[in-house]
Amino acid sequence: MSLQQLTPDKFFYSNDGKVFTNVDELLKGLREMSEETFMYHVNKEKNDFYNWIKFVINYDSLAKSIQKVKTRSGFLRKAKEFVSA
Repeated sequence: MSLQQLTPDKFFYSNDGKVFTNVDELLKGLREMSEETFMYHVNKEKNDFYNWIKFVINYDSLAKSIQKVKTRSGFLRKAKEFVSA
């Protein structure tokens, strides 16, 4: 997966203070992210990670694979499948 150079206005700012500048950083950060932080960004009302990956990063296939995932472990599993495909 090639890494895009994003400007700070396009970075993902997590509610726990972490900043992700590309998908690779997000996937690494998810491994250490608390369930509380994950659930803040992914719940019945929203999926911030999907929105960022789809509309900012423009990785449609990865976005589609994680669109309905509602758990951190499920998200990581789908992302791992995508990266290794």
